Amino acid sequence: MTLIANTDLEKLRPAGRLERYFMYCHDLGLYLNVGATGYYSCSNTPSLSLQSIIYAALATVLAQHPVLSTVFVSESSSNVFYSRLPAVDLTHHVNFIQRQQPYDGVGRDIELDELLEKQHNTKFEQVNGATPCWRLMILNDQESPSSGPKFAATYVSHHSISDGMSVMAFHKSFLTALKTASNVPLSSTVVTSQKVPMLPSLDTAIKLPISAKYMAKALYSEVFASRPKGLWTGEPTQVVTATHFQSRVIPADRTSAFAAQCKKNQTTVTAALQTLVAATLFELLPPQFTRLNTEVSVSLRRWLKDPIDTLSLGMWLATYEDPYERRQQAQGFSWDEARRSRQLALEFLAREGRDSEIGMMRFLPDIESYCKSRIGKKRDKSFEVSSVGVHDHNKEERDDGKAGIQKGDATGNEWRIGRMIFSQSSHAPASAITVSVVTGADGCCVLGFTWQEGSVSKGMVEKLIDLVPIKILELSGPVS
Repeated sequence: MTLIANTDLEKLRPAGRLERYFMYCHDLGLYLNVGATGYYSCSNTPSLSLQSIIYAALATVLAQHPVLSTVFVSESSSNVFYSRLPAVDLTHHVNFIQRQQPYDGVGRDIELDELLEKQHNTKFEQVNGATPCWRLMILNDQESPSSGPKFAATYVSHHSISDGMSVMAFHKSFLTALKTASNVPLSSTVVTSQKVPMLPSLDTAIKLPISAKYMAKALYSEVFASRPKGLWTGEPTQVVTATHFQSRVIPADRTSAFAAQCKKNQTTVTAALQTLVAATLFELLPPQFTRLNTEVSVSLRRWLKDPIDTLSLGMWLATYEDPYERRQQAQGFSWDEARRSRQLALEFLAREGRDSEIGMMRFLPDIESYCKSRIGKKRDKSFEVSSVGVHDHNKEERDDGKAGIQKGDATGNEWRIGRMIFSQSSHAPASAITVSVVTGADGCCVLGFTWQEGSVSKGMVEKLIDLVPIKILELSGPVS
């Protein structure tokens, strides 16, 4: 379990409502973790071993992000807070794995997919409150005498300490730290925690006001409204027995072409992907299913003040619902629908956090009981496309505000990060299928498909996984 009894550890702050929600989801087996993978390489062979470099870099990252030295302490179901450990043993958080098969860097990385699936089925355990809820998996390539080290680093985190943008920010910090770690050995893998304040929760970082109209609509829907006719959301919510994961890679030239088509058709990549997944699901589902509800996650960082910024680790997001009707996509994918989805996103952003599902959490008398009550009930969302955008961590901000290329370390070793993968476990009460999306420095868009055992047919999901990339290539236009 992640929640432990009261201890004598240093108290930092109470857990926010959204943070507590994911704490209980984790312990109930409804949602386990979120992660991001980066493919790293170094131009030369460093003087230190890879293991020494990884530990030294992590020590730097922990000094920058105090949440990585915290544990969850519970005095009661309504009184949960973060406490700081005096020190963190990095050997409890890092696992070094040697690749069994070479990877050509082109298509799907099957060995990594298998590792990610295993990670997204593995809970965090806080034994006597001694272990923060994150881990780093290093999938190491076979060494080559003609080049420096290459590895895939997967940061897996409890969702209460890292949202989607946070797992990306971890890699930005980690890449920067590698540059000094290459020539400065760490004296001990037990790292003393820095006495710095923890960043505020969403509850205290931003007001999420609820209007009387929104409140009345939500209450009416909860008490009187019936389930929309023809809505497909998979099987009823159950404790996750197994999360399945597969990734698909869109080549860089096709990724760029698809983005250009989205811009040409006055929409965004995320809105187009949502619409495309909906259209494909309608093709695969029986005709009696005429409606799909999408859950859309939005980072609220753009409205948060210092000290929270793009490199911070924490949980600061909101969600809204985007419905799709079969009749609107009777002929397949529709750019009109993609534009409608973009407009809905703009309307949500214009509210700056007002009238949101997350804001309604303040009216839940008991979050733990709410989580338990979802088990056995039909969910109200069909799928989610969770996109964290484009991340080229090799670029750094210069004094003039423009992007430059990060330089190598003092020994001339240049560390770089290429492809990235965004992934997460099944969120049982939310969506039957999740598609996590990111484009890394290599220009390739990677789609990470997640689904829960028993919530949806394996055959249908595998058809969806195969069809969506094909349709992206078709929509991106002819190959030049």
